[in-house]
Amino acid sequence: MYALALMKEQLHVDMPEDEAASIAMHILNAEYDISISDTFHATKLMDQIIDIAVQKTGYIMDTENYYCQRFITHLRYLAQRVIQKEQLRETKCDILFEMMAQQYPKEMSCAQQIAGIIWQQHQFKLSKDEMSSFAMHIRRIGS
Repeated sequence: MYALALMKEQLHVDMPEDEAASIAMHILNAEYDISISDTFHATKLMDQIIDIAVQKTGYIMDTENYYCQRFITHLRYLAQRVIQKEQLRETKCDILFEMMAQQYPKEMSCAQQIAGIIWQQHQFKLSKDEMSSFAMHIRRIGS
């Protein structure tokens, strides 16, 4: 919507609001160097993960909240890696995973459910490090 307003102001071109989504997709494609199809799948995955986090924890995703913004940024990079099948190197250190599971079982359960969905839909395995990071982000949103 900002791009549409800027085009109107700077170029005196009045585009319909329907073009906002298309412009956003082109910006994402340029930013992450992925196809429109991959951008669509990544966006769908991000929406699905956010829905799971909200349903499972009851936390409110306030996009003005700093921690929510960090979570969404984390999701962008994760979705891009899932779509492009780029695994991170695992540290094989389970201490953080075990601590998060013990201290924050609701958030870790949510992270594990997200990992299960990603595996089912994309055959992409999230490491324990990534699940711990998810749980930490989700916990911060709820605090």
